[in-house]
Amino acid sequence: MVKEEVTQRCTQAARQEKESLVASLRDVQEDLEIQQETTELVNLTLDTWQGRFDRVYELAAAAGVDAAVLKSIREGNSN
Repeated sequence: MVKEEVTQRCTQAARQEKESLVASLRDVQEDLEIQQETTELVNLTLDTWQGRFDRVYELAAAAGVDAAVLKSIREGNSN
């Protein structure tokens, strides 16, 4: 009888631990999905702004803005 009780307790404890781990895994998966969606939106935003900057760059170059100034801006130099 004691052996049977110990087995039941161990089984119950293992079941509870498994349920806890499954819940934690679900939470982590949800966090990962949110992070992936956020990363996709950031990439889309960066692509959009890069395209806009490229167009402004082309217009400025066509208007005769100094190429060194444009290069400096593109490289992030504030000089």
